[in-house]
Amino acid sequence: MVSKALNEDNLSIKNSHDVKFAIIGGDLRYIRIAQLLADEGFNIYAVGFDKSSELFGNIKISDSIKESIKNSKYIILPMPVMTNGSDKINSPFSDKLLSIDDVLSSLTSEKILFGGRFPKKIIEFAKSNDIKIYDYLECEELAVANAIPTAEGAIQIAMEELPITIDGCKSLTLGYGRVAKALCSRLSALYANNTIAVRSDNALEQIKNDSLKGIKLDKISEIIGDMDIIFNTIPSLILDEKLLKKVNPKTLIIDLASKPGGVDFQLAKEHSIKTIWALSLPGKVAPYTAGKIIKDTILNYIKANQQ
Repeated sequence: MVSKALNEDNLSIKNSHDVKFAIIGGDLRYIRIAQLLADEGFNIYAVGFDKSSELFGNIKISDSIKESIKNSKYIILPMPVMTNGSDKINSPFSDKLLSIDDVLSSLTSEKILFGGRFPKKIIEFAKSNDIKIYDYLECEELAVANAIPTAEGAIQIAMEELPITIDGCKSLTLGYGRVAKALCSRLSALYANNTIAVRSDNALEQIKNDSLKGIKLDKISEIIGDMDIIFNTIPSLILDEKLLKKVNPKTLIIDLASKPGGVDFQLAKEHSIKTIWALSLPGKVAPYTAGKIIKDTILNYIKANQQ
């Protein structure tokens, strides 16, 4: 796994014009990945984009998963790989149903499979058949880069949903990890009256060093009723019944945490509190930027592991 960006001045992929990628399914991010890889001289086979072929220029649009994989060294699947827990690949730009079984049955041990959030079925198949897979969603490099479009997307939602400006609004951010740091710096630049709630003294000290305002998480009940907006970045239940009872019904809650999230969504609904669970924001608000991030992550992995 690549944990940080590599020095691209010192690394290059050997004979890039002979390196072939099969991109199977995906949204606008994967159209952008195909465009960028083609611009860098790689050969691309794209499957699952029959409704958007005009966006690919000279890139080959294929109807055959088997032939595309046969002709390629690297296979790129979308993020998430599957559609709602089914056996179908996430392919919103195709009228056809792409089966993951067609991918798995075409793989051989010399292929390398990339994807985001692989289901257990694929992981077990790869292990049993000595196939290398790389889940770029677990890569620190991608997570750090994705924090920026996630933060910008969260602020975009807030601007669209709130009847007031970000300037001067009272906001509460739960957590101070990668996404929260990117979010809070931008809220500060927009002159939001933002408070950050964290569990540890070390995090509280870091917030202070960043010239931001912080409190301990167990103290938020004292201020939560005055907030115009609450951003959660902690992937565990924080806004439970006890706290939601104190939230003003006019407050907007935006949950940026991965599953299971940090809000009791049913109780929030019962208390008439508008809550938006904003998952996968980079692909929704900045698909071209998100596509470049995935492309860079994949190429860095290949550069680091090539013989």
